[in-house]
Amino acid sequence: MNQTLGVIPARMSSSRFPNKPLEKILGIPMLAHCYERALLSQVCDHLVVATPDQEIINWANEYKVPVLLTSHDHERATERVAEVIDILETVKKINETHSKDEKLELLKTLWELVAIDKIINPYEESLYFKIADLIKIPRSIANKIKYKNS
Repeated sequence: MNQTLGVIPARMSSSRFPNKPLEKILGIPMLAHCYERALLSQVCDHLVVATPDQEIINWANEYKVPVLLTSHDHERATERVAEVIDILETVKKINETHSKDEKLELLKTLWELVAIDKIINPYEESLYFKIADLIKIPRSIANKIKYKNS
């Protein structure tokens, strides 16, 4: 069965309207309006915001909006969408071809890299948990790995 993915590309550095995604319309960020309208359409089985900007990632995390970090190098929104598809296809391959033990080892190694300097960056920590979610490792187990290896 085919499923539909909706991707909302968003970046803060638009030349014509800088900071547009988080600019408020009637007190609500424009990006929130876009996300809510896309949800209301019921056209997409999955919906994600794609951005290279930490400000947008912070906003999305605060409101529990699915978000993926993408490159700053894209010239067009379609390039950002293509990157999201590449990321999700890679995650799908990992989930289909790797055992739970292999994914746990991957997560352990990832946390060791995050914590290598003993200074935990909140952004890196949030990426760690996003990866755990994507590779279908429950947050409780991801937390155990984190605390055991900190």
